[in-house]
Amino acid sequence: MKTKVLNWTKVLLASLLLLALAAGGAAYRYLTADPLQLVVEASIDELPAVMRWAALQGLHWRSPTAEEIASLNREAGARYLLALPDPQDASALLRHYLDHGLDLNSRDAQSGLTALQGAAIANEPAQVALLLELGADPQVADSEGRTALMLVQLSQTNRPDVDYRKTLALLSPKT
Repeated sequence: MKTKVLNWTKVLLASLLLLALAAGGAAYRYLTADPLQLVVEASIDELPAVMRWAALQGLHWRSPTAEEIASLNREAGARYLLALPDPQDASALLRHYLDHGLDLNSRDAQSGLTALQGAAIANEPAQVALLLELGADPQVADSEGRTALMLVQLSQTNRPDVDYRKTLALLSPKT
């Protein structure tokens, strides 16, 4: 009987040790992963909720390196954070990354658009409002010289079936 209890104790201790090692490995992975990878993982509904939560925690708790911020700035990285499913997470993380040097006015190397221009074209007034509140410059032009307002006006012309009034109102000069 004593031998059985001792064996079960060993199994239990070994299991707890393996669980602790797995948790430590997962924590390390989420605290050192590339921010873009974490944003993707936090946004995939098919992933288990615990993995999405861990990815969000990794984004919230880590301090991005200068290299990671530079990489985000080359891709208008604020747009990725805006794409998070929860607007409150997006807002908090944008503020966190701004504190570490994220440039809201950086243009994506491929499209030439800023995060504000992308949100405006996508007709996402809540994202446009947040970016403006955080200091995005609506006068920054894309690679063809068009501001966010000009791009929304063009989108409205090309897609008359879409109601861009809220986005237009946010970007229109206040008189």
